[in-house]
Amino acid sequence: MDKLNETIPIIPHRNKQEARSALTKQKLLEATVAIIQTHGISKLSVRLICETAGLSTGAFYHVFNSKEDVINYYLSFTFKRYKDEADSTNKNVPTSQKIRNLYQYTIKCYKEAGYEFMSAFYSPSNPMLNFRNRPNQETVILEEIENYLRQGQQKQEIIPDIDIEEVKLEIAIIVTGAMFYWCVFKGEIAVESIVDKNLSNYLSTIELKK
Repeated sequence: MDKLNETIPIIPHRNKQEARSALTKQKLLEATVAIIQTHGISKLSVRLICETAGLSTGAFYHVFNSKEDVINYYLSFTFKRYKDEADSTNKNVPTSQKIRNLYQYTIKCYKEAGYEFMSAFYSPSNPMLNFRNRPNQETVILEEIENYLRQGQQKQEIIPDIDIEEVKLEIAIIVTGAMFYWCVFKGEIAVESIVDKNLSNYLSTIELKK
């Protein structure tokens, strides 16, 4: 959990209004991390985040929509670093391997955040998990997977008439299920190998056999 503090984003800004919003976000992110480290994820609430940050709930809702929104923002920022590493690894490799590699880096990101932090992310109320109706048209992991799949079809590596939305759902179930139980068992399962094995088995069913 100490790594959470190391990766709290320094939020860029261009003018005074953006500077105020950036400072507010910064304080709220720091408060969120402090609460999780001190009290655990079960105590996390908008009210306690605001009290810890010394800000009003009005200030909170000016920059975030919910406590899940804070968590999503943090993870999105942290993931950029891992995504860059995945992109470097994924040059000139088959589509299935690209997908498996991306999720291995994703899991590294999630493990850095810690199982308590991720327990708050894997909530049915978190709109970011609904890839069919993502808020703010966010482009995150499954959207990147869709790009890989379409590129794979063009390269004749992936079956051309698959239902890509159904494939994304299957992949989400594999990864989310494994990560959920990683949280349940407090990080004590080999989630990387579980995800990779199950992804490999599933992806083999949509590969175009040559």
